[in-house]
Amino acid sequence: MSVPGERALRVGTLADRNMLTGPLERRRALLGRVRAAGLDHVFVADHISFFTGFGMDGLIQAAIVAALEPELMIEIGGGDPRRPHRRMPRSAAKALDRRIR
Repeated sequence: MSVPGERALRVGTLADRNMLTGPLERRRALLGRVRAAGLDHVFVADHISFFTGFGMDGLIQAAIVAALEPELMIEIGGGDPRRPHRRMPRSAAKALDRRIR
């Protein structure tokens, strides 16, 4: 039964350190297993991954996943709700555009 405004259930996994760093073939194999298992997406964290002062930017993580397994959808989330100005999507896109050119 369909309910107005209802959204389909989507299931994904967090891209962990093993999927993002280390030997290329291992990373490809892990992301391939995610796709083969029928999961909808891979989640990468932005800003909250720097909690301890170490981490990899969420956009870089997303680029790694996209390059290794282009068929997977990527969800980027996180940040500090008390500081929503830290990375607005439009300013992040503009910054990336300037770096690419």
